[in-house]
Amino acid sequence: AQGPQVSGSSGINAEYGVAYYVYQKSVSYLESKVKKSDDVMSKLTPQEQMDRLEGMRRARMKLQQDVDEAAAVEAQKMKEREERARQEKIDDWERHVRGEGYKSKTKANDSSSSTLKKDNYNPLMGSGSTGGFKSSRPRRGGGGGG
Repeated sequence: AQGPQVSGSSGINAEYGVAYYVYQKSVSYLESKVKKSDDVMSKLTPQEQMDRLEGMRRARMKLQQDVDEAAAVEAQKMKEREERARQEKIDDWERHVRGEGYKSKTKANDSSSSTLKKDNYNPLMGSGSTGGFKSSRPRRGGGGGG
């Protein structure tokens, strides 16, 4: 129960050739990108390198502040939704205690605007959009042989 056996010196290449080729190209591309990045940084003076790193740090901090602000706004909205739901439950209970009954949790659907079937639908006539006659003879669609 082993994988496919390929004889000869090109066994791995024949079995995994394309994947191995793509892997090698990806690795060499990434190595060249890292080398270029290192070359750019090595051409800068130490002060320029520090300034660049400080600029990246400030940009990251600003992005993090934006995320934190958005999270705080979302947390406030969630707290308001929870408070509204809690108040609604309290109101429902107070209505129940007064004998007015619970509020209906189902939304009233306007049955006249959304119908499940068309007015001119007749189940004995088949599906309306496809038309009348359908041949029972099988179609000749491709296949093999002469």
